Amino acid sequence: MLLVFAFASQAGGSSHQVAPWSSVVPSQRAVRGVVGGACIAVKVGDACAATASLFPSAASNVNEATMGVQGGTLENPNCLGDPERPDPAPGYLCIYPNEPELVNVSKTSEGLLSAEPHPISNGRHGFKLVWSAAAPGSTQLYAVWAYRAP
Repeated sequence: MLLVFAFASQAGGSSHQVAPWSSVVPSQRAVRGVVGGACIAVKVGDACAATASLFPSAASNVNEATMGVQGGTLENPNCLGDPERPDPAPGYLCIYPNEPELVNVSKTSEGLLSAEPHPISNGRHGFKLVWSAAAPGSTQLYAVWAYRAP
């Protein structure tokens, strides 16, 4: 769906158009945002989660197979780039944790962050990021996400 807004000037008579926007990410275009949060873990391995919305919406369903967390347990080779220059492959939603803002996030024996994304409903409008605490106490994870339409 494409929406265009027109506004009349206060002087009356003439109008001008504001740039159109779409409620779905156009083909091959990328959108990005941030996701993250903090919680208090009672014990080792307690899970925390944060959510993010995709806007415009994804052009097609997004599931775990088309998602990835860079350096996480659900890493995806189609998630190139870094937090400053995210570069997901077409059809992929990628999450790029910001190392300096990781606090008390557990890692696997291979050194991967215990963090993974999950779609909310069909994944076209948003997702959640779940991570585990390494120890009791405050834990936080903040990241940049990017989605590129197929």
